[in-house]
Amino acid sequence: MPAYHSIFDHGDAVVPLSKDELVKFQKEWKFHHPINNKQIKLAGTKLYVDQVSYYHGGDPLYSLFDWNGDGTKNLLPGLWHEMLLLESAPSWARVQASTVLEAVADVYEGHPVVIIRNKVTGVIYSMTRHSSNELIAKDYNEVFALRDVHMAAMKYNFELDFKPETKHVL
Repeated sequence: MPAYHSIFDHGDAVVPLSKDELVKFQKEWKFHHPINNKQIKLAGTKLYVDQVSYYHGGDPLYSLFDWNGDGTKNLLPGLWHEMLLLESAPSWARVQASTVLEAVADVYEGHPVVIIRNKVTGVIYSMTRHSSNELIAKDYNEVFALRDVHMAAMKYNFELDFKPETKHVL
């Protein structure tokens, strides 16, 4: 992932890796924010992202919560590395975003832009002005390689529309 760019956002449902994988990480990880035994007990449990913070250098770290029986948040101990979390099973069929979406650096009316479009239909979902458009497009494409197409659309605030008759051309 690009530095200072998280896969998950506040409210996203996530599942920590298996107990064996978490124990292995606990034994082998020698850097910042080691995980503790309380976190290992949460392996395979559906949880939710409360906050995203970043370690120096851009590594995302997540605070997680689950829901109490009375509907209040139960904040969980420890910070979680992104590599220890998976997307919880969504209610839709997963499609890797990079099979459908692409981000391209372009120039529109003399301004550098990033365009997010459907690779199959050509539908443009988003066009934003960025002075570092090539770097930003690369970052988007890294995210698309890791995320589900619906999750990417939610993250970047655009609606998916796969109908060819709505094709937009600049």
